[in-house]
Amino acid sequence: MQCTRDERLTSTSWSISGYVCHIADNLRILAERLQGTLRSNDREISGHDPDDLATERRYESIPLSSALWSLEISCNAWVESLKSALNQQVELRHSSRGLQRAEDIGRNNVHDANHHLWDIAEALKG
Repeated sequence: MQCTRDERLTSTSWSISGYVCHIADNLRILAERLQGTLRSNDREISGHDPDDLATERRYESIPLSSALWSLEISCNAWVESLKSALNQQVELRHSSRGLQRAEDIGRNNVHDANHHLWDIAEALKG
């Protein structure tokens, strides 16, 4: 089946392209925050509202091919940053979640991505 960016799980959920953008953004943001700690030792981070980010970035207008390109770049940055953070036993202090060790960040991001891959698979079943 050929998919477009418009398939969605429910009428109120993000499209497939939106979910891919969300996964890419999560990985890229955490890669950036890990690099911030690795490069400056600044361990304080805060959360963000994924729906606000989706609105601001206009996920629904991003072609699936562009979202997949972004995901590839974000995955590469996340893997590189997480490897370094694990090697240096980085710990971040999240404004609402508290202490976040590199392994916690890795586990949380993988869990989130897998959950959204399920969303995408279900939307494709249509």
